[in-house]
Amino acid sequence: MNCIRIAIALAPLIPSFVSASPLKPDEEIVFFPTAAALSTDGTRWIVPVHGWVFERESGSPTRNALIAALRISLGLEAEDPGDDLFRARAGMFVVDNESGKEITVRLNDRILPCPPSGDDGHFRGEFGIPREKGRPGEWVFFTACLPAADGRTYAGRALLVPDGAPMVISDIDDTVKVTEGWRKDARIANTFARPF
Repeated sequence: MNCIRIAIALAPLIPSFVSASPLKPDEEIVFFPTAAALSTDGTRWIVPVHGWVFERESGSPTRNALIAALRISLGLEAEDPGDDLFRARAGMFVVDNESGKEITVRLNDRILPCPPSGDDGHFRGEFGIPREKGRPGEWVFFTACLPAADGRTYAGRALLVPDGAPMVISDIDDTVKVTEGWRKDARIANTFARPF
């Protein structure tokens, strides 16, 4: 009984001390946009969180050789105007996925400790927020909780999908963005070196 009283007394303090995720300075988070739906009883929005924790390995000779080989196959020179774009995109394919990272997420006044990231660096969680806190068609935004001294911000979002709304699920290639998927050289260039 005393434990329950202590837990109730400490509940208002949770946001102040559950704020730091064990994210090292050289690790990063990417949140993927998700779609939130109403619960089966219609009283709250179920907001999925899906993120990825990774570390860029720009100093690795092996990874740099892979990126250089890809640059050559695309016919890009190091001083090419599109090289920054190429390096940013190609670099995401040679990162270290970080497993076992327990990321805590904040959505308004709600705190969500997500389960640890898997071997692929991905983690998932789920918020329940009252229905009146959002309207269909709106986005809700959340952020990773990091120590104040960290200074970085990693934000994610979820679209509140109207109840019963039709959804079209499709692949991206040549539907949402031009990749010219049927031509290998064009597909690689569109993926790594050209604006989307």
